[in-house]
Amino acid sequence: MFWKSNVPAGQEYVLLATTNVFSYTTPDLESSKTYYFYVRANVGMTYFYSNVVELFVSCGKGVVLSSTPPSPPPAQIPFVDVYAASEISSGTFDIFKQDAQDGLFYSIGQGGSNVSWRGMCAAPNGDVYVAREQGAFPGDIYKQSGGVGDFVALGQGNLRWYVMGAVPNGDIYAGVYSGGIYKQTGGVGNFSVLEVNRDWFGMTGDALGNVYACVNSGDIYIRTGGSGNFVALGQTHRTWRGMCASPKNGDIYCADYGGDIYVRFGGVGDFVSIGFPSMAIRDMAATMNGDIYAAGYGAATNIVIRTRGVGNFIPTGDPNRSYVGMAARAY
Repeated sequence: MFWKSNVPAGQEYVLLATTNVFSYTTPDLESSKTYYFYVRANVGMTYFYSNVVELFVSCGKGVVLSSTPPSPPPAQIPFVDVYAASEISSGTFDIFKQDAQDGLFYSIGQGGSNVSWRGMCAAPNGDVYVAREQGAFPGDIYKQSGGVGDFVALGQGNLRWYVMGAVPNGDIYAGVYSGGIYKQTGGVGNFSVLEVNRDWFGMTGDALGNVYACVNSGDIYIRTGGSGNFVALGQTHRTWRGMCASPKNGDIYCADYGGDIYVRFGGVGDFVSIGFPSMAIRDMAATMNGDIYAAGYGAATNIVIRTRGVGNFIPTGDPNRSYVGMAARAY
C-alpha cells in the first residue's frame, strides 16, 4: 500500500505496508489534506498500479478517492548476462559473454587448448556452470561463483560431462554422454547420480521445477517436479541437441541438429516445429525476460535470438563461431 498527499505539491508515493490481505489501518490523517490511495501488485520483477481502489477510511472528514491512477512506471525488464562456450579453433575453446544483453558477445578468457567445454547453465543465485568433456585432460564440472571471476573445477570425476540445467530451487543437473544424469542439491556439494546411461545431449529446467533432457537420435525425457525418474515423452527420434525453457510462458525448446527448432508450448503436449531454417544448433538459453537464444556449431553458424519468445530468430551480429554451450539466468 502506498500513499501521497497533495500538500505540498510534487510528493512521491510512500510505502505504507506490504501485505497479502487487502486491509490496512493508516496513520492519523489530517482533515485539511486530500489523500490518494493505490495498490501496487508485484508480478516477478514487474509491477503495476491498480486502476481503482475502493477503501473504507474513517478519519473524521471525507477522503477523496481518485478513480484515475498515477502513470505507471516503465515495465522493469530484467536483463541478464548471457554466456556462450565456443570452440574457437580446432581443439581450442573459450567462453564468451554478453553483458546484460547489451551488445555483442566478448571473450572472457576462460578455456584454452584441449579445454573441451560443452553444455552450460546459470543458477538462480548467479552461479554459472560449464561442463567439460574428458579428453586430453580430465573431464569435470566448472563453476564461476556469482558470475564473477574464473571458472573453477569442482572435482566431480573424469566423465564425458555434456549437458547442464538449473531449476528455481537451486538444484543443478548435469548429464554425461553415454552416461547418467547427476544432481547437485541446492547448488551445494557433490553431484549424485540419478538416471541410467543414455546419450544425453541437451537439458533444461523450467519454472515449475520440471527437468527435461534429450537424447541424441532418441527421445526427450522429463523429471516431473524434480522428483522420480526421467520419463520418455514419446517424441519422434531426432538428432536432439540443446534445450531451454521460457520462464514467461512455460514453452520448452529443443533443437534438431541441422534441422528445425521444436517447442512444447506451455510445457504441454508434443514438441512442434516452429519452422526455423536449418542450422546446426548445438545449445540454447532462455533469459528472465523471455528472450530465447540459440547457438550453432560449425564454420558458418552464429548466435540468434527470438526476442521475448515471439517471432523469428534474428542473428545477434556476432562473428561466426563453433558454439558448444549456452547459459543465461532464467529464474
